Amino acid sequence: MTKSQVCLNNKIDLFSKPTPLEELTRVSSTYQANFWVKRDDLTSLGAGGNKARKLEYISHDAIEAGADTLVTLGSIQSNHARMTAATAAKLDLECHLILITDSGNSPDKIEGNRLLEEILGGNVSYTTASNASAEIDRIMERLHSKGKSPYFIEGGGHSKEGAMGYMNCVTELLDQKSGDSIDYLVTATGTGTTHAGLLAGFAQKDVDVDVIGISVARSTERCEEEIRDILTELNQGGGSIPTNIGDIIVYDDYIGEDGYGTATDRARDAVKSVARLEGIFLEPTYTGKTFGAMLDLLNRGELDAKSNIVFLHTGGFPGLFVSRFESERVWTK
Repeated sequence: MTKSQVCLNNKIDLFSKPTPLEELTRVSSTYQANFWVKRDDLTSLGAGGNKARKLEYISHDAIEAGADTLVTLGSIQSNHARMTAATAAKLDLECHLILITDSGNSPDKIEGNRLLEEILGGNVSYTTASNASAEIDRIMERLHSKGKSPYFIEGGGHSKEGAMGYMNCVTELLDQKSGDSIDYLVTATGTGTTHAGLLAGFAQKDVDVDVIGISVARSTERCEEEIRDILTELNQGGGSIPTNIGDIIVYDDYIGEDGYGTATDRARDAVKSVARLEGIFLEPTYTGKTFGAMLDLLNRGELDAKSNIVFLHTGGFPGLFVSRFESERVWTK
């Protein structure tokens, strides 16, 4: 057994596997290409999403370290925060979420992911982006003073442990697609952890797949830096990950003028198109932007229409149910 295989066994099973791999027959017919979707929105824990795979390895590391409390940071509608709270509930751990708002105060409405976190029962404090580091220190010190053993998880599950979840996903995906090659795998790229895990997984299997990231927040250069940092951590952690991963491909053209967490016309169109053609829901912040970008890259000739294209559905469904996306006007533009 290789070092990397040993690492990939160090996890806690939080959901049933494999998640489905489905052919998008009507989307493929409409856009004249061969599209598949890896349904990681259907990880069964806490309303689903890609964070479940990351948290299988992160929570194992936390418990091995003797933690009794999970602490993490995220935006007010953070999918990662919601899934951390669900993981803590499942594993009988305490949870503290540090959520960023413009004012540093509680939002006017408890909706979307924030509502689910309330139901899950996690403890919550609010901060501004500029004060986040100080708030993390304050909460960790307070928990230590109470005799707790807190484990801090970087926002988005950004860590080598988080990336291991998507190394493992590659094995699952290749087993499902064994009869056909995968030419492109398209994913939303936020902190870069999922993207790094996919690159490492395909490199480990010596399978040539272009992993295409669609940035939802950061510049291409920042995404590339974060992805390389995670790949370096994986190797330093004894993972023996091949270094010949090829190009890191990230597009930052699709974030939109209003930045992270906002809808673009292309994202809205993608959400509606996939729902009406396949009965599958995307959302505007991550998957809608990514799917819309994928169609645009196809139209621009940067994806070969004769190739096999797998879209990684990273979840985020609760994000549809927030006031900025609830108006009929948003969807009839």
